[in-house]
Amino acid sequence: MKRPPGIVFLFLMCFTTAAVFAAKDDPGFFGGGRMTNCKKNSKPVFRRHLVQLKHIEYIDQWGTVTNTLDGLRGHTYLHIKHKAGPRIPGNVRTVRVYAPIDSYIIAYSHKRMAGDTTSDWGFRIQVSCEVVYRLGHISKLRGKVKSRLRGIPPKFNDSSTTKLYPPLKLKAGQIIGTTSGTSSGASWDFGVYNTKNRNTLRGVLKRFKGTAEGETYGYADCPYDYYRKNIRKLYYAKFKHKTCGPAN
Repeated sequence: MKRPPGIVFLFLMCFTTAAVFAAKDDPGFFGGGRMTNCKKNSKPVFRRHLVQLKHIEYIDQWGTVTNTLDGLRGHTYLHIKHKAGPRIPGNVRTVRVYAPIDSYIIAYSHKRMAGDTTSDWGFRIQVSCEVVYRLGHISKLRGKVKSRLRGIPPKFNDSSTTKLYPPLKLKAGQIIGTTSGTSSGASWDFGVYNTKNRNTLRGVLKRFKGTAEGETYGYADCPYDYYRKNIRKLYYAKFKHKTCGPAN
């Protein structure tokens, strides 16, 4: 049956408006893969360790501004202990990275920098309608994550995320991959973003207003605060500056 022109126009207008609102309401930290059939829980509890802490030398707080790229970071950095011998790049341990809670990989990045031979994986992993955690600088994939993403080539000098559909379910304690961190600093990323947060850009951070990093900063949270007190204090003991953040 042929629809009257007015109805067609109205349908298109509603569809377009809905699409605009969906994009507007989807913060960038979801990596473009936000699940809508999720459970509301702005205060989930992480029940399993992210990593064996005996292999971590120290943790840098979130909210740092990197000098090299003049970037604002909404995540923490975990620095891996070196092996016995000289403290030189490459002479570091390889650690296993685990899912701290039941969750879903909704987006990934796979990059390789010019002149580098190793892969660099990043993930956006959704816990609830409000909460996502981020992992960065994962060197090798393991288990079902490897099986799902095997064969995906890296993007050169490009850390943009790609939506993973359907999302990949992870159980708490399930291995995601291994890492030796970045080649320069032997560190890797762990951050949490919560749509209920409203961090403001103050002082020197005002220059990031209107940027993707500034938006992400607004939702950033301390990932270790999602653990119960007995586990949380173990991570806090690793902080170089004795606080989780923000650094600025």
